[in-house]
Amino acid sequence: MYSNKRVLIVDDNPTIRDDYRRILCPSTSGVEELESIEAILFDEMRSHQAKVRPNFQTAFASQGAEAENLTKAAIEQGMPFAVAIVDVRMPPGIDGVETVKRLWRAQTDLQIVLCTAYSDYSWQEIVEELGTSHRLVVLKKPFDPIEVLQLCQAMCMKWVAEREMACRQLDLQSRLTRTSLRAEKVAGELYQERNFRDQLKQKRSDAEVIDVMSGLAASIAHDFNNALTVIQGHLSSALLTPGGSGSTLPMEQMMQAAERASFLSQQMMALTSDVEMPAETHVFNAVPVIQKQVEMMGRVLKEKLRMELYYSETELFVCASETLLTRLLNLMVIRAQEQVPRGGSINITLSSRTTMDARLAPDAQGRQMLVHLSYSLGPVDDAALVEKEACDRLVPAIQLAESLGGMLQVRAGTDSTCTQTLVLPEADPQQPQAAMQRVMTARNATSASGRQLTFMVVDDEKTVCDILGYILSSQGHQVMKAHSALEAWTLWQSHHQEIDMLVTDVYLPDGLTGFDLVGHLRAAAPTLPVIYMSGYQPAMIHGGEALTVGVNYLNKPFDVLDLLGVISRMLEESASGQHVTTPPSSAPPTQLLSKIDNLPYRAQPITV
Repeated sequence: MYSNKRVLIVDDNPTIRDDYRRILCPSTSGVEELESIEAILFDEMRSHQAKVRPNFQTAFASQGAEAENLTKAAIEQGMPFAVAIVDVRMPPGIDGVETVKRLWRAQTDLQIVLCTAYSDYSWQEIVEELGTSHRLVVLKKPFDPIEVLQLCQAMCMKWVAEREMACRQLDLQSRLTRTSLRAEKVAGELYQERNFRDQLKQKRSDAEVIDVMSGLAASIAHDFNNALTVIQGHLSSALLTPGGSGSTLPMEQMMQAAERASFLSQQMMALTSDVEMPAETHVFNAVPVIQKQVEMMGRVLKEKLRMELYYSETELFVCASETLLTRLLNLMVIRAQEQVPRGGSINITLSSRTTMDARLAPDAQGRQMLVHLSYSLGPVDDAALVEKEACDRLVPAIQLAESLGGMLQVRAGTDSTCTQTLVLPEADPQQPQAAMQRVMTARNATSASGRQLTFMVVDDEKTVCDILGYILSSQGHQVMKAHSALEAWTLWQSHHQEIDMLVTDVYLPDGLTGFDLVGHLRAAAPTLPVIYMSGYQPAMIHGGEALTVGVNYLNKPFDVLDLLGVISRMLEESASGQHVTTPPSSAPPTQLLSKIDNLPYRAQPITV
């Protein structure tokens, strides 16, 4: 074990220095002879008792400056002192307190024994000058020799222990650095491996999609040839029949075959990924369209899985395009078959529901068609991860559903099942124009500005922020999210030049309202368009600007079309300079979170 018993004595009195020398370095002349006589005269056991003799290495200085030079020289020679015994009064030079300051500047780990009679410095004055330190001990004069000896022994061992602890810390830090570097290297390798596997997985997924598309194309070609065979057979029969005329041809069968060929041609278009938005949007019965497509997909995928279609209503009218609805169903089935193990099944259920809620806008109420596509995933370790991957793969289908005025959701259950739910508003075949207007509103709502916009969404419910962010992002816009007024204020200070519109809840969790937040923001941007939302009726909300449902206010729960319609109207009013502004709040921005209101219950999450 490493030891250091080097002691520096700093005292201007030669007599005191001699006393320290006799205590710490006593003379050993004649000691051996006396011990031998003692062993003869007294008990022989005394000769075996351990004799502890001090063996300190001492250096002496009469002034503080000299002690400072000795300390620096010892450090340069690699033989630092462990302990310094310093007298307080040392005329004519610097006193002991100033000497300790200089010694600590030269050697920070030096243990100090300050000898004083409290005539020059009190304990409070010593602490004020030197501070509190575990390396400082005060020895009051007059002192006993055993006190000096014990202090030097203990503080020398303390100096060694601190030095060993520092070395261990450096070693641990070095090991930690090496381990961190190795961990970073391994993490980088794992990241590259994961990217490589993701690329392979994507390639396999693309190959599977190509195989399914090829099978669908072959199946469509087969049915197309059957339809042409019917037409060609009747025409050939008419040409070969003597005296045949056009009136004798089975025109009804030929017309059915021609319609079948037209439908197959639309299906072929739905297989391509670059189909433009068709102009022939109209109201039609979706049940037979879905039934025919499921039958065809079942023939193509029959070697891998089974497909079953269930429905209780034979008429479910929607306003869309058969081509886009077929393409949407293709995307849903293709992405589902990637997750279904061989031999599994995909069950498709058609149903309808009525959305009647007094808090909704009048045009958002009515019936909706639901397409539930459910399948078993097999053994799954993390259902949430599977659900996220499915959502990522279904982004084109989700965007397509929104363009039709509906939505597509994916849910992975704890029982290893996954369900895709397509929701489309039902249309009244007697009033097709109203349904078509609603779909066109969904397609063109947020494109009215002709440029990419940046929205700031503020709501204490994370799910509300996430779904609004997804809807606006799918329209090509940027979205910034905040869950409190403080977060929104921080975002505004950093990005106020980028934010084009604010969508905020009326009641926020930090005791403020959306009106307070808008007041501060409009102090810097008076023309900022704002959309409020809450679970309360507008008549129940006080303390802010006038709220009108469908104009500057959304009543929770609301659907996608309500949101896009209000945004479209707000953009039009903003362009014409007609939107309503709120005067700035009287409270300064630095006190944004100091206002606490008696808030009612929390607004409910958004329902889309």
